[in-house]
Amino acid sequence: MILSVDKCKEAVESFLPWGEHLARVFLGCTFAVHQTWRRKDGNVVNVVKAAVPASWFYHRKRIETQTDFMLFTAQHAAQHILGFGPNRQHRWEAFRVGIYPLLSDNTVRFVAADLDLHQKKGESDTDFSARRLQGFPALLSLACEVPSIAARYGVPISIEISGSGSGIHIWLFFSESVPASQARRLLWRILQVSGVAKTMLKGLPGGAKFDCLFPKQDRIVGTSPGNLIFLPYYQFGLRAACETVIPKSIFIDHDFIEKYGYENGGELPTLLLKLSTWLDGLERMSAADVTESLATLGAEGFNDDPPSKKLAESAGESEKAPWIPDAPGIDWSRFLKRSGIRFTERRNGIFHLTDGCPYCGDLSHNAWVNSSGYLHCWGSDCAASTDNGGVPASVWCKIYGIASPYK
Repeated sequence: MILSVDKCKEAVESFLPWGEHLARVFLGCTFAVHQTWRRKDGNVVNVVKAAVPASWFYHRKRIETQTDFMLFTAQHAAQHILGFGPNRQHRWEAFRVGIYPLLSDNTVRFVAADLDLHQKKGESDTDFSARRLQGFPALLSLACEVPSIAARYGVPISIEISGSGSGIHIWLFFSESVPASQARRLLWRILQVSGVAKTMLKGLPGGAKFDCLFPKQDRIVGTSPGNLIFLPYYQFGLRAACETVIPKSIFIDHDFIEKYGYENGGELPTLLLKLSTWLDGLERMSAADVTESLATLGAEGFNDDPPSKKLAESAGESEKAPWIPDAPGIDWSRFLKRSGIRFTERRNGIFHLTDGCPYCGDLSHNAWVNSSGYLHCWGSDCAASTDNGGVPASVWCKIYGIASPYK
């Protein structure tokens, strides 16, 4: 189905009531728009997919202060539901939103857990389809056991099939702002009491694994918004117009699956929840309810803290704002050469490290040092990831065993 600009505008206008509701439910400090572009590395052209913070998407401006946090509005939500929106040149293109859950006062209005079953690098589509057929039913059945167990502690859980169609997001929503530290611990302890945490650490058939919590940390460091999660119901409006049901980026009837099971594909489309159905039935916790549920879980011995992703401060650094240089005038090309660090230089003062990321040790990850001296990594699990704002030279130089050029 091809939509004209006028049709897109009409559709977005009709989705605004849903958008207003979504913007209230998925309240975060800012948002990002998923982008796809081509990047030429020598004679090789690579397709790059990444979530671009809204300030950069609209104004080509990086987040340097919290005033650069652009709020997620009903208009943006309606464009996400349609799956198309205008860029800064006012051309309409694919528009998919990710939200940074941490608010500026270190509270959240939702938390989520990501259970992944993704295609591995170099894995053929045929091999992945076979692995998914083996692993996804078990992953979905495991996740759908969580809501009934969580309900015993007064915790309302929603289950979403992620945008890839192969992973699961487990969501918990709040009716008011809740300290991120409490919200993260509550969801993690629910994953523990339900057995999901232990099972995912042991591994499921097909290689499904626990990825992370959203947010990964308890508080904002500097101006880094933390990590983002893509919202559900991407292109839902377009699918509805085409009368097509696609089992991804959508919440499901977890009660039915827990009761009757789900094997090898089943009749999953009949278990998907329309956006209006999910919004009408959404339950949210108050801050008082969170405190009470944590106390009940603690009395039963569930006191563990969630997995933590190290930020720059964990290495003893002060809470500096990412992307702001420690000092001007560093010749990074000369410094890297003198330090014996192999790299290839790109435009705009970006130095790609050819030996992978030193921070997470993964040689397959594409890491780089920018003109401000911050190390960035494409690995979502890495503390130096772009979502976390990277790490300053004073941190990554210690890993190499060299002195930072900053005094």
